[in-house]
Formats: sequence, structure tokens, C-alpha cells
Amino acid sequence: KAIEFIVDNNSALQDKGIMPVAIGIEGASGIGKSSVIDQIAQDRGYNYIVLSLSQIQDTSDLVGYPIKEHYVCKEDGSECKWVPSELLEIFSNEGWVMTEETRMSYAVPMWLKTIDQSKPLILNLDDYSRATPHLLQACNELILRQKYISWELPKYSTVICSSNPDDGEYQVNTLDEAQRSRLINFDVKFNVQDWAAYAERAELDSRGINFLLQYHTELMDRSRTKCAKVNARNYTMFINTISGIKDWSSSENLAFILQPIIIGLVLAYLLNPVMKTIERWAAKLLTEK
Repeated sequence: KAIEFIVDNNSALQDKGIMPVAIGIEGASGIGKSSVIDQIAQDRGYNYIVLSLSQIQDTSDLVGYPIKEHYVCKEDGSECKWVPSELLEIFSNEGWVMTEETRMSYAVPMWLKTIDQSKPLILNLDDYSRATPHLLQACNELILRQKYISWELPKYSTVICSSNPDDGEYQVNTLDEAQRSRLINFDVKFNVQDWAAYAERAELDSRGINFLLQYHTELMDRSRTKCAKVNARNYTMFINTISGIKDWSSSENLAFILQPIIIGLVLAYLLNPVMKTIERWAAKLLTEK
């Protein structure tokens, strides 16, 4: 709710001429950070773009490539504007006159060209704490001013930086206080009721939803099961994998579900740390049958 409030309040801030607030979200992998942000954008009819900073090596992929622009004016001087070199001939043919003024600018990045510019954007800079130093510098412009040199985000946009915690379990960079102070930061944790609500909207198999509601502590509480590797993302993947099985209670189908060889790496990754829980569930199903 707090994140939704900030997104909505950013529109009011911009109407007052105040720069919108950027948000930082930190949480374990696979708990649904990106899904929550995506849902907020969908609920408001906003554009939503997620950029994985850990996969971007060239800064131009984030902010566009440098270009040379020329200052041109109409013959009567009624209007002037900056145009890139490749468009000079078009403007010249339409009666515009090139002046001697030039500047270095940046082309609009491809990811920004793909959206409806009339709608606000929620830009998710994912893996923020894995970005290179040069990339972080470029991100600062977007975070603080929602623009980069010669282009800007649509009006009423919000920038959200999502990352994993710097707790020794993830290969992330430690963010200094100056970087963190540019954001309103939230530590987010998995909530099974929120996930169940999402799963129902996404029309996931109700049997998988009910199972997690009953056994989420055994499956996901690392304070109780240190080796647990189950999270919302791989559990959802697992449920989708076996959703085509109509009857989970038959011994044949149950055997199929529990066979890592058949299900493959996803099931092996998911079941090994929690086999005792699965065994209890299987025994209960067979007993009831």
C-alpha cells in the first residue's frame, strides 16, 4: 500500500512542479518484487518496463547513444529546434535553415520508444545493486530528474529500483549512503496471503494455492529449514508444470509428480529440501483415498 501511495502521490508532486520520488525495493530472490510492481502498473493503466541492470554492460543500452544535433529555424524565425544530423536534409527540404549552432546529445533509447508516450511509466531498474559503477551514475540522472540530457520519461512516471539484500547470500554491491538516500527504501518479504491473491488472479491451479497456504512455513521459512530453496517464483513454476494432471491423489499420478527425472530440474530443485513435507502430503492424500 505504501508503494502504491507513493506512485499515486508522484502525480500530485509533478503537478506542483516537484520532482517525483524514486522507490527502492529490497528483498530475497523470487518473492514477487517485479510481479507486485507490474500489478501496480496494470491497475493504473500505466506503461511498465523492467530493465535488468545486471545484464546491461553498455551504458548506451540504458540511456541511448550519443548523437550530434543542429539548431535549425524556419525562414521567418518563428520557430527553432534541435534536430539530429540524419534529419537535416528532411528539414532543409521543408524550408528550415541550419544555423552554426551544434551540440552533442543522446538518442532516445530503444526501450523508451516502445511505449505509449501519452501514458505514465513505471520503470523498474531491476538488480540495481548489481549494476556497474558507470551504469549507476547513469541511473542517478533517471532517479533524480527522470531525464537524461536530451530526453525524459513520460509525465507522472515513477522509477523503482529493485534489488536483493546485501546479507552475504547474494553477489551484490554494497550501496553507499549517498546512493540509498536517493530512494525511499522498503524491505519486502514474502506474504503467503498476498501470493495467494496474485495466484487466484493469475488463475493458477487452486490445489497448488491451497497446498502452499497450508505448508508455506515448512517450505519457505529459512529460519526453520536452512537449506530451503523454495520461493514464490520456482513454486509457481512447479505448479504450472504439473497443472495438467487432473487427479493428484491417484498413486500413479502422485508417483509422476514426485519423480524428479520426469519433472526435470525444476522439480529436483524444489523438492529435495522439503521432501519430508511432500511425503506427509502424499501419505495424507493416499490415506484419504
